[in-house]
Amino acid sequence: RVVNAGLAFLTQVLFARLMGPAEYGVSATAMTLMLLVAGVATLGLAPMAQRFWPEYEAAGDTARLRGLLRFTLWAPLALGAAFAAAGSLLVTLMGPLLSPAVAAATCLALLAVPAQVSLDILEGVALAKGWKLLSYGSAFVLRPLCVPLIFLFAWFAGAK
Repeated sequence: RVVNAGLAFLTQVLFARLMGPAEYGVSATAMTLMLLVAGVATLGLAPMAQRFWPEYEAAGDTARLRGLLRFTLWAPLALGAAFAAAGSLLVTLMGPLLSPAVAAATCLALLAVPAQVSLDILEGVALAKGWKLLSYGSAFVLRPLCVPLIFLFAWFAGAK
């Protein structure tokens, strides 16, 4: 968590330096909205694997384990896509009330909702298996490293 806090601080300083105040504000608002939508889109399913995986494993119920694994792989993508589509539709309907920059940034940020929902739910699977480094590493280190790398790639590719 300390590494995550440091990475978050450094990436926000980087974003603020590369963007102007208005662009940074739009970006921060869009990313915050994306994280809020993704948090709701999990529908509380993140701890589900922690609850059922050990029970099914102890009972030797491989059919239910396979079903749970399939569900934790496909449900987040479907839920995330549905919430992202609904959010994009809402942004489109609110078009006259929003600036074009805010609408575009929000729609782009909503594209990341399925990945964020999958990350949250699969973190629960990793915790159920006792893989703490994998679960916390992906959420607290991998994501904070990927976001600035994607941002810098887009920035240097000319998306300003």
